[in-house]
Amino acid sequence: MKSSNYNIFYADNQLLFNSFSQCLLQIPSSIYEILKNENFDELDVDTLNLFKNKKIITESYEYERHQLECELNNAIHSHKNVNIVISFTSACNLNCWYCIENACKNIDNNKFLNEENWQKIKEAIVNDIINDETRNVDVVLYGGEPMLNKPMVLNVINDLRDIKNENLKMRLTLISNGTLMDGADEILKKVDNVQITIDATKENHNYNRPYKNGNGTFDDIYNSLLKYAFLYSDKFILRVNVTIEDYEKVINFMSKLKNDGLNNVLKFISFCPIMDNKCKECRDVSIDAEECIYKLELFAKQNGFETSHLHEYGLCAAYNDSTLCVDENLNLYPCIGFIYDQAIGCIENGKIIKNKVNIKMSCNIDDKCKFFPLCLGEGPCRKLCCKEYYEKFYPKYLMLEHNIQL
Repeated sequence: MKSSNYNIFYADNQLLFNSFSQCLLQIPSSIYEILKNENFDELDVDTLNLFKNKKIITESYEYERHQLECELNNAIHSHKNVNIVISFTSACNLNCWYCIENACKNIDNNKFLNEENWQKIKEAIVNDIINDETRNVDVVLYGGEPMLNKPMVLNVINDLRDIKNENLKMRLTLISNGTLMDGADEILKKVDNVQITIDATKENHNYNRPYKNGNGTFDDIYNSLLKYAFLYSDKFILRVNVTIEDYEKVINFMSKLKNDGLNNVLKFISFCPIMDNKCKECRDVSIDAEECIYKLELFAKQNGFETSHLHEYGLCAAYNDSTLCVDENLNLYPCIGFIYDQAIGCIENGKIIKNKVNIKMSCNIDDKCKFFPLCLGEGPCRKLCCKEYYEKFYPKYLMLEHNIQL
């Protein structure tokens, strides 16, 4: 038996994290010494079995590698967890300067998903994406601004809910700018999540995310959030775009959210750095920006907000055979980060016609990185390995998530 290659010790060896099983344990110094020196005969039977079960101890490094290869293969080829992105239109009523669709090639703002094309998408989902292995389906209702096409959004939701399978769990997430929520109660009732974005300060937000006519949107979106987050408690996700320079202003914005009681009704709040152009070119976020985001999440937790670190990394959905990212014209894309940019196929006669995605991973299993089980090689959205991020911030987020204080 061997100590796993993926055991990582933090906080003066008081915390043990295994990146393969993602198990986190507080341990005494004696356990650290046993694992370090591989004196496993000093462990009692229950602890030994726990460590084997949590992959902290492995039969051999060859066996561990085989397990990880199987994990990577499943991440690529399995249909157990399905990811679907449906874009209803590339049209939008806002003019955000940093929108990732600004430089896209396949934009036609006059086109909307219609019933005929939706039925072809639905047929492809039922025949080519969901199968007997499928247990979890995550569907993102996307755009442009999907709420410009409300009747079709509701129709799609109803049809998806009618896909019956006693073993199937389906989660629907609407991503919207939040300006068109009025008259959409039937949609809001039937989705699981609604994500909207606010750029923290009113001044910054109105500059970054104005209407097409240049008027600010902050008041409209914030008032909509106040109204509907209380009506549909625990559904709304607030994404806050931030810059390092605006840290104090974001803190003040969170105080406003708390004063208005939103910390009690939001599903969670997340913080993301503002990135311009396409995500595949700009996903590499500075360590300073990550430090700022961590401090904001810590403040949010301390003030009663649930948080989710949306800027986590992992194997891109582009590599997964069960990913379907489709627009209103039936064009297919590797993942949400490439929508309206690099089409890799289409849906014809209810069948998926897709070219093989040939995108280089930023690292591989032979690099022998302790964090490889977390990222599984990443994907096209990052040009650089995120090892530095994992080393510096992952333990902080683990402790924050599990309320561990040392």
